[in-house]
Amino acid sequence: MQQQAHRIMGNFIVRMNAKQIGRGFYKWYDVVNQENQKRRFLRKALLYWQRRSSGAAFRRWAEASFKHREQELTTELDGHEERRRELQKQREAEERAHAQEAADLNQEVAEQGALKEQLNANFEKAFSTLARRVAENHYIDKRRNILLVWRDYIR
Repeated sequence: MQQQAHRIMGNFIVRMNAKQIGRGFYKWYDVVNQENQKRRFLRKALLYWQRRSSGAAFRRWAEASFKHREQELTTELDGHEERRRELQKQREAEERAHAQEAADLNQEVAEQGALKEQLNANFEKAFSTLARRVAENHYIDKRRNILLVWRDYIR
């Protein structure tokens, strides 16, 4: 308190130099007055407890208020725990859904790869058949085939 009073007086002197004498004095007066009121109130309360043996009552009140606060905190903690469990379950469900989706996508990629391989093999087979027919003169292109069919139809 004494350090605060010194600080307040120092501020008062600074304000005085800056021509704000009244404001600094009233601020100092209010702070000192409040501190004196607090000190007097605490002194009266301690004297009352000492004279009336109210220490036990204070202890009972303190224990009751601490128990009440402990119950409030326990309830709040239980609520937070329940929320954490719900979030944990939600996260696990999302992880399972993501894992299932990843497995489905992997299976789809594998099926697409197999289809690509099959189409590639069919293309290679068709291309080799075409190359063999052209090499052995068994190949007739589409226009020529149409003309030959038309010729046979007219005859």
